[in-house]
Amino acid sequence: MAVVSAARKWLGPRLGRHTLVGATTWGLRGVRAAETGAENARLFGADVLAEARQNLGETAPPPGFEPSHDHEH
Repeated sequence: MAVVSAARKWLGPRLGRHTLVGATTWGLRGVRAAETGAENARLFGADVLAEARQNLGETAPPPGFEPSHDHEH
């Protein structure tokens, strides 16, 4: 609603509801595409890190695993 109000103030009455809905739709598509790209980049980085550890003979820790420490920090 805030986007619609701001757009109406900025562009005035010449901007119809249909145009605002269309612009908002494209904006949502852009945000979703950016989110998908960021997730794919994160997964790619995790795959590269796991393969590098495998090349060193290490095993990758399971997701969410935090090793326990026998000492205090």
